[in-house]
Amino acid sequence: MKRRRHKSPLGMSLFPFLAVLICTMGALIVLLVLVVEQARVYAAAPPAAQTAPAFESQRDVPAPPAPNPVQEQLEQQKREQEALREQLAKQRDEHLWRKGILETERQAKLNELAESRLELGHLEDHIRQLEQQWKQLKSEAQLLQNRQNDQLTDQRQRVQELEQQRRQLEQQLQQRQLELQNQPKSYAVLPYETINGTRRRPIYIECSGRGIVLQPEQIVLTAQDFQGPDSSGNPLDAALRTIREYWQETGVLEGSDPYPLLLVRPDGVGAYSQARESLGAWDDEFGYELVGDEKNLAYPESDPALAERVRQAVALAKERQQALARAMPKAYNSGAGGGGSVGAMKASPNGGFVPVNGGRDEVQAEAERMLAGQAGVPSVSPGGSAGAAGAANGNEYAALGAAGGTGGAAGAAGTGGAAGTGGAAGAGGAAGASGAGGPGGPNGAGSATPIANQRGSNWALLNHTVGATGWSRPVQILCLRDRLVVLQEKGGREPSRTVMTPNNLQSKMDEFAEHVRKHVEDWGSPPPNGYWKPMLFVQVGPGGESAFAELQSLLTNSGFEIRRAKQ
Repeated sequence: MKRRRHKSPLGMSLFPFLAVLICTMGALIVLLVLVVEQARVYAAAPPAAQTAPAFESQRDVPAPPAPNPVQEQLEQQKREQEALREQLAKQRDEHLWRKGILETERQAKLNELAESRLELGHLEDHIRQLEQQWKQLKSEAQLLQNRQNDQLTDQRQRVQELEQQRRQLEQQLQQRQLELQNQPKSYAVLPYETINGTRRRPIYIECSGRGIVLQPEQIVLTAQDFQGPDSSGNPLDAALRTIREYWQETGVLEGSDPYPLLLVRPDGVGAYSQARESLGAWDDEFGYELVGDEKNLAYPESDPALAERVRQAVALAKERQQALARAMPKAYNSGAGGGGSVGAMKASPNGGFVPVNGGRDEVQAEAERMLAGQAGVPSVSPGGSAGAAGAANGNEYAALGAAGGTGGAAGAAGTGGAAGTGGAAGAGGAAGASGAGGPGGPNGAGSATPIANQRGSNWALLNHTVGATGWSRPVQILCLRDRLVVLQEKGGREPSRTVMTPNNLQSKMDEFAEHVRKHVEDWGSPPPNGYWKPMLFVQVGPGGESAFAELQSLLTNSGFEIRRAKQ
């Protein structure tokens, strides 16, 4: 687009001036004509009229000579011609001046006309550009309008689809809510975080009638999978090691080692015993939770890579145990099993399975004896050994030791038999030490009288209340001939404490229990509606056998569960 040239303004317009000038010239011409006519009249007048005034001064002025009429006429014509020439010269000058002015005006008008033409060209070009822009904008507006109409149509269709989806989702939600109302609740087992900030990730092991199930991978181990020794090479221990190594590689543990968490169903007593027997390397680092059949547990999502590695590790462990069973058939094939299968097993009071030569009900009989020992219901079995008629109050978990339950009572002795003291099962899930005296034999728990006979059950526990849930944690104890040492927990603030027992161990039990309680206080507050139930793992040093036996007897039903640590 060309730039518009600006018109140079004139100072004033000449058209009014020329009109006035012409009018003025016309008036002057009329006056000039009148003056000329008057001069002619004056020239034609008689001489007397012209000389009349002269008579008045004849006395002073001499008389002029007589005029010549012809000469005067010539002079008069001459003067008229000169006046006419002057008038024509003036008119000529005036016309020349007017010509110059008109020429100037004409040139100005021509310049103005050229500028106007140029400006008109610019305007026409600008108009054409504006028309093109208008057409383009109109086309874009039409396109935008069409697009908006299409979008509006799509949006309306989308709104209809969303509305239909909303109705469908509402129907699904209502249907899901109805299903959830009739669906049993699911529960999640969460690790407990202590006051010291310790948070260890659990490895979920569900003990049920199916066997030992590793969750959430759904890897099932049955009694047929444990054909070799319950050492670190058994399938369960191999699976746990694989899980721990995988979590360490992937950075899941965050600096703390995992621990096995046994989730025991009512029909999982045998599986629990087998799992305890197989957890030799995790003896003091495990936990358990009693779970009813009506509770549906929600586990984390399964890791396919971890599940595959665990299956490979379990398969390899099975092959090794089968090879051992084939190499030593007499050691691992006692009983009814044949062709590489294990014989009949029964639940041991100390946890795990032991081979027996009896029928298929020996495992159930052993579980019932543990149930009776926990519930305090004595029963007499043939041969004078401690037994039980069944679960107390229908509680199938009594064999595992329900938290907050009463201590085991002495079973009735048979003919010629001595009373055996039933060990209380703690919340940690392990059966307490027990012993049954043979005919005329000594008491299996020692000769000292339990302090609970005088102070009552659970006298050594801290903040114990009836009906609360007991939470077990291990406490390492060193038992020597003349002292008991409560060892410092790894990462704990409570130091190791020593109780000297040179002569009388019973007199030092209050001091020993106080040291254990201080050790427990370092764990922080227990979970809601619960209390800490220490599990004493006693390492027996040289000369400490008698002291350990006396310690077991004194702390019977005290609330402290005592187990001898493996050397």
